Amino acid sequence: MYGLIVEITALEGQADRLAQMLDKAFSGQLGMLSHIVSGDASSPDKLWITEYWDCKESHAAALSSEQVLNGMETARPLIAKRGQRVETIPLAGID
Repeated sequence: MYGLIVEITALEGQADRLAQMLDKAFSGQLGMLSHIVSGDASSPDKLWITEYWDCKESHAAALSSEQVLNGMETARPLIAKRGQRVETIPLAGID
């Protein structure tokens, strides 16, 4: 299994819109077990994306899919800054 946690800061006031765009871009990807876009409780423009995949190769394949490429191109203008990116190894809690 493969996990990823990514921090993204939206342009001021655009976090909700960006969250919806990112969710739509990644929804239904082959090998994705879970995808959660969360707001940061201390910063209204910051988002945390938590993804769980069956394997790292599925994640890589999704990044080159037309759905994700088009979704990211549409979302890119709303991104002010990319922050931390942490790869994880899911150990429990995925059903």
